[in-house]
Amino acid sequence: MKRLIVADDHAVVRTGVQIIFNATHDMRIVDECSTGEELLVKLDNGNYDGIILDLSMPGKDAFGILDEIKLMNPTLPVVVFTMNGEHNYALRLFQKGASGYINKESDPAILVDCMRTALTGKKYYTSRQLELISEYMIENEGDTKSGHQQLTDREFQVMYLIVSGIKKSEIAKKLSVSSNTVDNHRSNIMRKLSLKSNTELTLYAVHQGIIR
Repeated sequence: MKRLIVADDHAVVRTGVQIIFNATHDMRIVDECSTGEELLVKLDNGNYDGIILDLSMPGKDAFGILDEIKLMNPTLPVVVFTMNGEHNYALRLFQKGASGYINKESDPAILVDCMRTALTGKKYYTSRQLELISEYMIENEGDTKSGHQQLTDREFQVMYLIVSGIKKSEIAKKLSVSSNTVDNHRSNIMRKLSLKSNTELTLYAVHQGIIR
């Protein structure tokens, strides 16, 4: 029986995931937590075969958590479970070591299939994700990046938080950096995207499907 842990800041989601997996014959949710920091502590003290990880939680989000998980246990499967769309996020998280990226609106059977695949050491891709990967490879043939593909992971995080309406002070607190560092990231984002204001940045994010 494979032992799984779910990390999500919503109790109803954790309960739902537990019901889904505990109904299978080969997997069980044996632990849960509501923050990335709590997850890291549990991973350090416990023994799990796989992780179901929410993209956005208080404190560190999936981007930062994935880096630390992979340092602790490079082969531990991590399936990101989120309300965010697949565009952009899925590709970046796969590159950082995620085994799967499933939207919370998906059929529960897809989440189960994804985790089963991840537990075999393989990555699970939806048909839409395969399309995005193909588009990305075509657009970046010759290794020339454009648009938000130029952004670092941290710049992408800052951009997402800005266009989500999060205040600079809150962004700094969430990412454990100074307000000046947030300003520097914002300046780099604006320069790379040739934009001048948060309004233009938000319009860009909507057009690119980063936010709805």
